[in-house]
Amino acid sequence: MPFLATLLIPAIMLATGLIFRRWAPRSINYLIGYRTRRSTINDDTWIFANRTMGMIWIRWGLLMLIPSLILMLILLNQPIELFNRVSLILTAIQLVLMILSIVPVERALKANFDEKGRRKTR
Repeated sequence: MPFLATLLIPAIMLATGLIFRRWAPRSINYLIGYRTRRSTINDDTWIFANRTMGMIWIRWGLLMLIPSLILMLILLNQPIELFNRVSLILTAIQLVLMILSIVPVERALKANFDEKGRRKTR
């Protein structure tokens, strides 16, 4: 069970990223999507934020999934206490990275939109 649980966060990030990159929610809603003050200014910022989050989650999900899978396979025949401890540490790191993915999305929003949600000209 810890084996699958350790892969859950990167797998969810990867799957959600693939979906949002292509089919980001079209209108602001309170059920699904990347919701922050900046992303919910208008539909343009909303779609941009969700697609950006999708691209980031694809990259970060893969970057977490592959090493986590390899490490879990290496530790599969080790004592269960070690396996569980490493699994817990990996899951905590993955959760922190998932939360930190807010930073590049907010930076991209700030770089591409003004405070009123209008696209900046380059």
